[in-house]
Amino acid sequence: MSRLAFRAVRFIALFVLLAGSASIGRATLFETPDARFEEPAINESSGLVKSRRLDGVFWTHNDSGDRPRLFAVTREGRSIGAVEVPNTRNVDWEDIAIDDVGFLYLCDIGNNRNRRTDLVVYRVPEVDPRRVRTVNVAARFPFRYPGLRSPDAEACFFADGAIYILTKERGADETFLYRLDLSRPEREQIVTFAGKTEIDGLVTAADLAPDGSRLSVLTYNSIHLFEKPKDGDRYLAGKRRSIFFFFGQAEAIAWDGDDLIVTNEAGEILRRRFDHDLFP
Repeated sequence: MSRLAFRAVRFIALFVLLAGSASIGRATLFETPDARFEEPAINESSGLVKSRRLDGVFWTHNDSGDRPRLFAVTREGRSIGAVEVPNTRNVDWEDIAIDDVGFLYLCDIGNNRNRRTDLVVYRVPEVDPRRVRTVNVAARFPFRYPGLRSPDAEACFFADGAIYILTKERGADETFLYRLDLSRPEREQIVTFAGKTEIDGLVTAADLAPDGSRLSVLTYNSIHLFEKPKDGDRYLAGKRRSIFFFFGQAEAIAWDGDDLIVTNEAGEILRRRFDHDLFP
C-alpha cells in the first residue's frame, strides 16, 4: 500500500470511530486516564522513565520553557520531590533515559525549526529526591547529525553503552534511528545511523525494557512495540506490534514491569498492561 493510500485509510478509520461514538459524548477510542500528576508545576510532561535503584520512583520533566529540573513521582502521579540541574538549559528537553549504573540522560534534542546547532545529551547522577534537591551534570554529549540533516527528535533510550535517538519526521510516516557514543564526553560528535522504519504518526517518546527485550515507541495515536534482534542494534528491524489509541498529546512513555505508563501534556497518566510474550 502506498503511503498516500495508507494515510487515507487511517483517516477514514478515525472518522468512522469518532462518528460512531459521538452520541455518547466521549469517543470510545479516547483512553480514560488512570491518574494525574498532583504537582501543578508538571504542566508539560515530555519524558518519563522508571528508576532502577529507587523503589517506586519515576522521573519526568517539562518540555521547553521550564527551568532545568526533574520531578520524581509515583506511578499514581503523587509528588516525591523536585531536583534542580544547575549549569544547564532546558532549550527543548524532549525525553529522558536511564542506565543500569545510576545515571539519567536528559535528551535536549528538540529541533522544531531544524536549525539548532547546540543539540546535547546530559548525563546526570540519579539521586534520592527525598534528600537531595540539586544535582550537577556529570558529562555533556554534544552532537550533530550526518550530512546536512538536522531533524527534530523527541525520543531517546539507553542501550549497550549508547543513547539512541528516534527522529520526528513531519510529512513522512517514518522515523530514523541514530546512535550517540557515550565514550567521548564534551566533544561534539556525529551520531551514527542505525536504521529506519515506516511508522504510524509522529514519534514523541521511547523506552527500552530493563532486560532489553522490548522497545516501546510512542506516537500521538499509537504505541509501537519492537522485539530486539538477537545480534546488533537493529531495534527497528525485528518483530513488531502496533496498538492504536488516543490519549491527547501523548509525549512520554516508560516501562513498569509488563505495564507501559504514558503521560500527556494535560498532566494525565495512562497505564496499559501487555503480556510479556508480545511476539509469539
